[in-house]
Amino acid sequence: MATNSEVEDLTLCIFGSYDFDVDRLLDELAKGTALYKVKSASKLLQRTFSLDRKNMILHYDGTQKRFRSAKTDLRISQVREVREGEKDFSKKLNGLDKSLCFAVIVGANHKVIYLMAMRREMRDKWVRGLRYAIQMDKLAEQRNETDKYPFHTSFSR
Repeated sequence: MATNSEVEDLTLCIFGSYDFDVDRLLDELAKGTALYKVKSASKLLQRTFSLDRKNMILHYDGTQKRFRSAKTDLRISQVREVREGEKDFSKKLNGLDKSLCFAVIVGANHKVIYLMAMRREMRDKWVRGLRYAIQMDKLAEQRNETDKYPFHTSFSR
């Protein structure tokens, strides 16, 4: 869980300056956006996606079917890559406007979640925001590791 000042510190470390546009972008993604989860070119499931930047979780509202426990939270640390639709050659995207699509690659087994926005600008915001969140999460993890093993103790006598 990161506070606003920690987010600003992480931003300074990653990019060298604090970008308020990125802050606004992450706030916008936190509010939630209707995106389509692509099962096939003919089967699109509308879901509301949001980014919890404090806990670094991508959340979406899943299906309401009985006896189904759809996992609707993804830790950003599980996301391996975010890819624009034009750079993905999946048959699932055939027949769709790839400029509206993007893929989220998750976990060690590289499960792919295909998503489609209603506008290209929204797709670009999600791709940029998720990539930024991945970098923030990696940096926070590196900081936690260095806090576990402080540098100064390794040279003390």
